Amino acid sequence: MGKDPRVIERGLGSVAKIRILRLLSKEGEGLTRYLIQQRSGLRWNSVITSLSDLVEIGWVIEVQTNPQKYRVNMDDENVRNFLEFLSRAQ
Repeated sequence: MGKDPRVIERGLGSVAKIRILRLLSKEGEGLTRYLIQQRSGLRWNSVITSLSDLVEIGWVIEVQTNPQKYRVNMDDENVRNFLEFLSRAQ
């Protein structure tokens, strides 16, 4: 989505989104919404809303499987930079 700074704000605008990005970064094949909810401890509505935003800005990719899975988009520079920041901060 280009260099619009609002993309960063939207991508990192909640604890839920950060938790989902961190979780998906550890799962190369992706996770279903159910597993994201179970492993993150987030409320179902937060998972749905956050995934929708993250997919819309291109930070998460919908994998066309049955059931549908989601994975982090490591081709996105903002995602790579954020995950690198998280790994250094820990």
